[in-house]
Amino acid sequence: MLNLNRSWISKQGDFFVESPIILLAAIIWYLRIYQDGKYCTFPHAIELLNKKYADVFTILRSYPELENYLSPFVDAWESDAQEQLQVRP
Repeated sequence: MLNLNRSWISKQGDFFVESPIILLAAIIWYLRIYQDGKYCTFPHAIELLNKKYADVFTILRSYPELENYLSPFVDAWESDAQEQLQVRP
C-alpha cells in the first residue's frame, strides 16, 4: 500500500497511514481463515473493504484471532468516531 501512496513512506508509524494497512491485513487474514482460504483473493478483499463498517466488523469480530487487528477500529466505530475510520490523503 505504501507504493500506492508514496507520501505515506515518510509517514510510517502514523495512525492514518498504518490503519488502512492493518485493516487490509485483517481482511486478508479473515479470507485466509474462512473456508480454508477459498475466497482469499484480491477481488474478495476489495469487495469487503467497500462494505459498510457495521457489516465488516460484525463478520471480522466473530474470529477471536483477528481481535488484535480490529481493536482500534472497533473502538472508534463504537465511539461514533467514524472520521477516524476514513483514510486520509
